[in-house]
Amino acid sequence: YLEHIMGSAEEMSQLIKDLLAFSQSGIAVLQKESADLTQIAREEIDNLLIRYPGLDPKIEIQDGMSTNADKNLIRIVLDNLLGNSFKYSAKRLAPVIKFYAEESFGSCVYCIEDNGSGFDSDKADELFKPFVRYHDKEYSGTGVGLSTVKRIIDRHGGTIWAESKKGEGAKFFFTLS
Repeated sequence: YLEHIMGSAEEMSQLIKDLLAFSQSGIAVLQKESADLTQIAREEIDNLLIRYPGLDPKIEIQDGMSTNADKNLIRIVLDNLLGNSFKYSAKRLAPVIKFYAEESFGSCVYCIEDNGSGFDSDKADELFKPFVRYHDKEYSGTGVGLSTVKRIIDRHGGTIWAESKKGEGAKFFFTLS
């Protein structure tokens, strides 16, 4: 019983932390400055490798990605998106996680791609709503991370969307202005 109570308390604590992050992502004053996305992503990958001991994914991060953004909020975006890539790729024999940018119609589009469990693309828009979880208890989470990411991207004047096929990984794209 105590283990169950402690586990439930930990889940509640994480939910409260996620709700606070979600709330603060909508009210924090944007402090836009030059942000080295390559460096931030590498720092987040280092943190994720500690949180996922034993996972040895092939990581590909494009050099030279930078933008004008709020560094703290963009760190939250990359932590959530890269964290999801780690989480949903952890059961693969050879996990692969990529972060890169490409030009599309005159805009810079960033992409975080993995070969994880994926999801049905028909449900992609639902992923960005608070408390909506595609995967049940199979994977941990509170259902607040992607809604926080969307709120931050929106506040930067950008857009976020996802593409996937169940069992074939996922791609999360975003723009910033």
